[in-house]
Amino acid sequence: MKLLVVERKNPPFASHLALPGGFIDAHEPPIIAATRELYEETTLKLLPNEAIPLRARGVKGRDPRGPTITLPFLFQLSSNHPPPAVKGRDDAKRALWIPLQQLTQELAFDHGAILCEAQALYWKLFPSEATLHYDLCGQTIFAPTQEWYQSSEEIIFYGGSFRPWHLGHMACIHAIPSCKQHRIVVIPDKNPFKEKNGHALSEHHCAWAFYLKLRHELQDTACAIYPGFLSKESNNPTSSWLKHIRQNYSLLLGDDSFVSLAKWVDVHAFIAPPTLLQNIYVVPREATKDTIDESTRWIHSLNPHVKVTLLEHHPYRHLSSTKIRNHLQ
Repeated sequence: MKLLVVERKNPPFASHLALPGGFIDAHEPPIIAATRELYEETTLKLLPNEAIPLRARGVKGRDPRGPTITLPFLFQLSSNHPPPAVKGRDDAKRALWIPLQQLTQELAFDHGAILCEAQALYWKLFPSEATLHYDLCGQTIFAPTQEWYQSSEEIIFYGGSFRPWHLGHMACIHAIPSCKQHRIVVIPDKNPFKEKNGHALSEHHCAWAFYLKLRHELQDTACAIYPGFLSKESNNPTSSWLKHIRQNYSLLLGDDSFVSLAKWVDVHAFIAPPTLLQNIYVVPREATKDTIDESTRWIHSLNPHVKVTLLEHHPYRHLSSTKIRNHLQ
């Protein structure tokens, strides 16, 4: 899969790669502005009715020139033909089609987050959201294969900020039996207890670069990595997306997260019946046996059918992304 990008001619982000686009003229519909700017910068003409609207974006700091709201659109072209010729014009030094696997540099503004949202549309985890189809294998577009979705095995969600990813995170994955590791979906996300609304760009600029770095860290595993929540501009409680899952699933948690479950937003929505939650795999860190037992009893008071599986200790359990970030600062 290839993406059309431009190399910016002018500040801000001069010489950075970016998505084609620009400002809306007075009384101009956003989609007309998008296709006009696309043509002006790349010579590519596309029809407005082919556009797939993505989420509006306006988080503070996304544009160094000042508060700016972006209305992005996705166009999916047929893979049966080579991509059409393009040429950089106007504000673009050049325009080029680049394979996603080779798009390793940081994109300008928050265009990496827009790309993460677009990629998430190729997943089928959330049936309530629009999904796209592409006639390449799942690995090529970073999404699971059709066979993966059709399996009756539980999906194991492993969520976290993962900023940065470290050996403790990898040890959590390896603590799951090897026969189940291909069902793990790593969910990089925002932690509502650690991050404040309105600061989506505070820790790393390009969500796509962060996503590719995670893929590199996990390249020797069978895990999938869901990119969709890297595009969020606000906190994203686990309960807000688990309710969309239509397959049996389990959670992989550190014991610090496990013992704080009662504080999670709307936690009853995914623990109390009816629920598709099968198991909570708990990786030992620093919680005591008493607090783990207390949390287990609380969960079983809501739903006695949810299993709680305490996994083996690992040598990296004292590593913390928060401590690593604070040390680097």
